[in-house]
Amino acid sequence: MLIYGYATGTFPSRKIERATYDSLAFRYIACNRHPDHDTMATFRRRFGTVSLDGTKIHANASRHSALSYAHAEKIEAHLKSVSIFSGS
Repeated sequence: MLIYGYATGTFPSRKIERATYDSLAFRYIACNRHPDHDTMATFRRRFGTVSLDGTKIHANASRHSALSYAHAEKIEAHLKSVSIFSGS
């Protein structure tokens, strides 16, 4: 739950506790239970710090590789005009 909280920008234990009531994702991770913020703070203190290395990963869904609706229609029209896909 803490790692998911860190990944989504929810750092304070009180906000994570509140998210177990409000957010479906936090509720799923917590198995529909609502741990107290003191319990999470004790866990965090006992087991140390979680570090994120900040590695940047190239996304497949970047703006440059995304397909616009207009371009998709052009591709569809072209594929329909090709004899293999037209059924002849």
